[in-house]
Amino acid sequence: QKEEQAMREAVEVGDEITTIGGICGKVVTTKEDALIIETGADRNRITIKRWSVQANNTANERLAAERAAAKEAAEKGKSYFDSGDYETAAKAFGVAIQNGNVNFCV
Repeated sequence: QKEEQAMREAVEVGDEITTIGGICGKVVTTKEDALIIETGADRNRITIKRWSVQANNTANERLAAERAAAKEAAEKGKSYFDSGDYETAAKAFGVAIQNGNVNFCV
C-alpha cells in the first residue's frame, strides 16, 4: 500500500499512466490531489484523482531499462572475469582494485 502511494505521488508531467478504470493517458498537469491527462487521438483532457492511478507506465519502462542495463553490465563483467581480465571486470562491476584492495565506486 505504501509502494502504491509512493508511485502515485511520484507521477510527473509527461508520464504515461493507466487508471483503475482502464483509461490510459499522458499527464499534462499535476495538482496536489488531482492530475489532468490527455487521452485518445483527439487529445481530450480529463481530470482524475491521484488515488485512481493504477500504474505509471513510464516509470515501469524506466525501471525495466535500468534492470536490463544492470544485467548487461553484469554479464559483460562476468565475461571479462572469465577471460582473466580482472581490471576490466572490476570496472564493469563498479569496483576499483588499487594495491590489491577492492574499492567500490559509487
